[in-house]
Amino acid sequence: MKKLLIFTPRISGQRAHYYNVLSDLCDLTVISELDTLDELLDDYDVLDKKFKHIVIGGIKFRVNSYEALCLNYKKYFKPKEYDSIIIEQVFTPTAFFIMRYLKRLKIKFFASADGGIVSYNENKIKYSIKKYFISLPNYWLTSGKGGFKYLNNYGVNNRNIYKFIFSPYCEKDLPSAIINEEEKKSIKKRLGIEEEIVLFTAGQPIYRKGHDLLIKTTMSFDKSIGIYIAGGGPNELCINILKSQGKMNDNSNVHFLGLLNKERLKEYYSITDIFVFPSRYDIWGYPIQEAMSFGIPIISSDATIAALELIEDGVNGFKFKNESIDDLKEKLEILLNDDNLRKEIANNNFNKSKLYTSENMAKSIYDIICSVE
Repeated sequence: MKKLLIFTPRISGQRAHYYNVLSDLCDLTVISELDTLDELLDDYDVLDKKFKHIVIGGIKFRVNSYEALCLNYKKYFKPKEYDSIIIEQVFTPTAFFIMRYLKRLKIKFFASADGGIVSYNENKIKYSIKKYFISLPNYWLTSGKGGFKYLNNYGVNNRNIYKFIFSPYCEKDLPSAIINEEEKKSIKKRLGIEEEIVLFTAGQPIYRKGHDLLIKTTMSFDKSIGIYIAGGGPNELCINILKSQGKMNDNSNVHFLGLLNKERLKEYYSITDIFVFPSRYDIWGYPIQEAMSFGIPIISSDATIAALELIEDGVNGFKFKNESIDDLKEKLEILLNDDNLRKEIANNNFNKSKLYTSENMAKSIYDIICSVE
């Protein structure tokens, strides 16, 4: 059985499920900079944890969203102790020191990138620093075309990049069937939803998520179509749009749901007719995979890596040109005016989602590391 070491800043509950599955395939040790955050423990601490977990610990400080510099890493990275090593996040101070150390010892290792968006206006200094970080791993794991493009931009050759199946969801988390119309009506009644058609999106109320684009696009839509936005209240841009159209009232068909817990989020996915993801850019886009698993037709901007990787136009949804209200409206009208197409796309999405699980992610990564000697 191969011995595999993974270095990651912190372990989320979703990631822990993937590690558990991977540990069935190999002898897995996971090293994290700090222990898992309390808010991420809901799933993690009830697991029958199969993998070895080592917390290095270190000096806490903030760099982006990571808060540690761990200088006692050397004792965990010894030559010939592991068959393969994966660094899951290269842009942390600790990861930088580990990668330099592995290079110095001539220990080959992988790094992983779930996705990536190329910035063509990046300043030269920042580009050079990132290029150096990205040049250190011998091999890269990435989720698809977006990751290849991102890594190519920093000089990584395709022969050193391997595609894996990416998913934060395990099989047991996915719905077992598409909800039927009677159940949908029952849930809608319980939630107080009166509109015939539900358009749904999920994401933080920030400019990048593009909620304003969805609101602008649907301003002229009939009131039988409800627009439901989960993730927080309206930002200032959305408020101004709604005020200008006289839609800041109880009769508006635009509804901000705030933050939803897992169960309430599932209810809204269950009764959604079309899921819209208008993000101006997203390194991946988890909600797209969530919507797929519920068998929902999806319309997403083409600036979202998950959309580029998972959506086939007309087969399981549509991509619209980023920031284009006209294109988004055109794609919405195609689905709104064709019940049969919506049903066909719903089935295609539900079936496709079964491929994108933590179980298949673990198998695809294990197969890669076995193929690279």
